[in-house]
Formats: sequence, structure tokens, C-alpha cells
Amino acid sequence: MSILSKKRNILIFIFFLILIFVLNFKYIMIKYAYFFTVNQYEVGADAIVVLSGSPSTRIPLAFDLTEEKFSNQILLTDTMPLNKNFGFKLYNSLDISKKIRDDRKSNEDILKVPSLTGGAKSTFDEAQDILRFSKEQNYKHIIIVTDFYHTRRALLAFNKIFKDSNIRIDSAAAYNDIFNEKDWWESDLGISTYIIEPVKLIVYFFTSGNSKYIKNY
Repeated sequence: MSILSKKRNILIFIFFLILIFVLNFKYIMIKYAYFFTVNQYEVGADAIVVLSGSPSTRIPLAFDLTEEKFSNQILLTDTMPLNKNFGFKLYNSLDISKKIRDDRKSNEDILKVPSLTGGAKSTFDEAQDILRFSKEQNYKHIIIVTDFYHTRRALLAFNKIFKDSNIRIDSAAAYNDIFNEKDWWESDLGISTYIIEPVKLIVYFFTSGNSKYIKNY
């Protein structure tokens, strides 16, 4: 086969790949997004752990789970604020949780788990803090709550940290009103999320803690 023929065959192959992608664009994009979502949990958990970030979506889901009797205790992780002067005033997960609890007229136990490092900077840090607390409380089963696109990476980090603990870890996916797996490419936030999330997942896959060359948060 001549070099010209090889190049022609390669171009034809590339053309058909592009054609297949275009004709199945929506299906491929949806399947891609669903890979990052792990939404599996069962009743009987000792605690529901709300990871840092997106309090408007994650905390309400935690209360939904307690109302549905998956657990009766909510744990919040203690993270380092983005701005030490205003972090407490502008975003305090404990205050937000108590306000939601009062609005719902609920009576769940809510506790912020102290950080071992003065404030978690990554999901690995949060997992370390929750592992220590879980051992102290003799927990056997927890449900972690985080944004749907973050569930696979969060579960990966927790499973690595909890590896020899014999504590079961489930994950619950919190959704927002801007994008989901079926339309993420239609919003700036969705596009930026699903471009960076696979990079983060790869980093988490090859590490078991905060990488020295990446300042995780």
C-alpha cells in the first residue's frame, strides 16, 4: 500500500469517527457525564457526611435523606476558608444547616467535624477527618453527600483513605438548577466542570493524598 493510500485511509477513518460523533453527539455527551456520577446509598447509615462546597444543594439533600430515614445525624466537614477575614461571615455550613433545620422544623443532630490540619484543602483531607471521627464513634456505615459530578472522585478519595477501616461508604448525588448530565454542554458552568473534572479524577487515581505539586481545594 502506498503512502498516499495510507493517508487517504486515515482521513476516511477520521471522517467516519467525526460523523459518528456528530450523529450521536447528545448520547455520547450524556454517557460521558454519567460516568462521573455515583448515586448509590442505602438506609441504616450512622451518619450523612456533607462535603464542603455548594451548600445550597448538598445540605438540603442531606436533610432529605434524614427525613427519608437513611440516618438521623448530619456531619459537616471543616474546610479552610477562601478568605480568612470573611470566610466565616459569608459562608458557614453549620449556620446554614441549622437555618435549614429550623425552616423544616426538623430535629436532626448536626455536627461539624474538627479538621486535623486547621481546615481541609481537598477531599482527601476531608476523608482523613471523617475517618478519625468515624473510628472514635465506632461507625460502620456513612453516606457522603456532594455534587453529582464530584461523586466518583469523592468516593475514590474516601475509599482510599478508608481502605482498611471496614466502614461502608455510600455516595449521594446533589443536583443544581443550572445543569445536569443531560444538558451540561449548554452552560458555561457545565462545560468548565466537565472539562476539569476528568483531570482531577486522574490526579486522585494516581495519588492517595494531597499532591505536592497541586494545591488542592
